[in-house]
Amino acid sequence: MSGRQALTGSRKPPIGFHLFLKFIGTVIHGITVGLNFRPGRTSFCSAIFLALPPECNWKVFVAVSLATGFNRFTSMTKTFWTASLYLLFLVAASAAQIGHPAPPLAVQKWIKGSPVKISPGTNIFVVEFWATWCGPCKKSIPHITQMQKKYSDRGVIFVGVSDEPIATVESFVAGQGDNMSYRVATDSSKRNVTSWLKAFEAPGIPHAYVISTNGLVLWHGFPNEDLDRTLEKILTGKFDMALAQNKEIGERLLENYEVTVRQPMSVLRAAPTGEKILANYSKDWRVAYRLAHLILVDNSIRSRDFDLALKATTMAIELTQNHSSDALALHARALFAKGKRIEAIETQKQSIAICRDVEAKREREKLLAYFQKNAQEPPAKTK
Repeated sequence: MSGRQALTGSRKPPIGFHLFLKFIGTVIHGITVGLNFRPGRTSFCSAIFLALPPECNWKVFVAVSLATGFNRFTSMTKTFWTASLYLLFLVAASAAQIGHPAPPLAVQKWIKGSPVKISPGTNIFVVEFWATWCGPCKKSIPHITQMQKKYSDRGVIFVGVSDEPIATVESFVAGQGDNMSYRVATDSSKRNVTSWLKAFEAPGIPHAYVISTNGLVLWHGFPNEDLDRTLEKILTGKFDMALAQNKEIGERLLENYEVTVRQPMSVLRAAPTGEKILANYSKDWRVAYRLAHLILVDNSIRSRDFDLALKATTMAIELTQNHSSDALALHARALFAKGKRIEAIETQKQSIAICRDVEAKREREKLLAYFQKNAQEPPAKTK
């Protein structure tokens, strides 16, 4: 994802890998049935295996494949135990999700601030994983300091956790001074990488988690304005768990979509995933917005579905009721890409009129000038 330092080994394999696992599992299934077929055997594991969607966590495919084979070679008297093992495999292999209990936090040494225990109680915790070598992490430090000051009297505790050597973190934190005014800890064992970042399939760092007073993870992601919005909703009793879970699924599907469209000539292959995101997992307008942004702006994309992008931006501006300058600006890009140049110009003007960010407004004015200069150009084509 843009704006983050990649975390080695943290991304999911693409859908093609999932389908490959499904194919291998199907072959194994056929062999085991052929070698050990009996009329009374259950096909419970096999049926569910074949029905698993491609966006499912890849570890689930491996687990179900093993459970399927195990079931075929056991007797009828062991069916109950096989089913139980199967369910345990699913629970163990599934990715951690919003609403799940927060993992234990491994700390080797507290570098700054008094030690705290991430556990149920009266406090809300924000745990951010970062590193001294990570550019986006360093840029987020002032923002996290501001949030700690803003929410300190409302029971919110911010903790920055690195997996680097103690001496490295101590030197960096000392150099930051008051610019880094929140708790900082380190643990070089890499345990947090596994139990937090990889468990929640974080695409990179910085990556923050909001833990409720009852110890559940309510949000995780890049520590930007979305973190601010989430904290405000939690503190004012307006947080919607179902909406957050829906958004999380949508964002994971976005990762799968991104992997696919990085390949040339893949618009048709990626389209079902894109349509699924918009149909089922865009209750939060930012999911549709990010899908469109990926298609229209990301330089790593080699197959751009401008029809899908326009559909996504249309959904985003409808959900925001034309009150989001960001959504309007991206909608203008989509309109321009589809040859609707005059409409794009008017939409860009709307975006500029309500934009409060000086730098963003300047960039949008430049883009408006480009739209106006090229108003008669032919539309871009889908690759």
